[in-house]
Amino acid sequence: MNIYNAKNNSMPEQVLENKKNIELLNTGKQDKLVAGQNISIDPVTNVISASGGGGDSVIYENVDGEAYIPQIPLEIGGEYEMFITSAVDADTGTQFGQQKIAFKFIPSELMPNEYDFYMPVHWYDLDLSNVITGYINIYSYNTEFWTIVNFANVKIYKIVKKAV
Repeated sequence: MNIYNAKNNSMPEQVLENKKNIELLNTGKQDKLVAGQNISIDPVTNVISASGGGGDSVIYENVDGEAYIPQIPLEIGGEYEMFITSAVDADTGTQFGQQKIAFKFIPSELMPNEYDFYMPVHWYDLDLSNVITGYINIYSYNTEFWTIVNFANVKIYKIVKKAV
């Protein structure tokens, strides 16, 4: 019973007001949830579940770029895009532009849980006016995290895990 209303109303009036409030609660509430994309609600248990993917996920981003990235969570079977420098002035170390490279990890048959992946990378050396080839080494030894070491004189700006 609302104390304010109890002081101002008689008991029958208060009962009627309470009844009205209870009816509003019963009729004004939402009886059913509406699930969005990739979401389901079990009609019996009301358990909400998500399925599928919501799109690409940025798993690393640094506007200044890095040549070495320790402890990054990559997945076997995952498809990724990596944005790296496209040109370098070797005299000043200045990085220009970005290029996108794509890669996918597949399970190792020779040594399960030990991965050592060398990816060739090409960039333009402004000082030599020439295309140079280096490599990026991505490895993981019996751990869920990966390390990316860059032996290509370029920087890594962003890594995106693609939705499949």
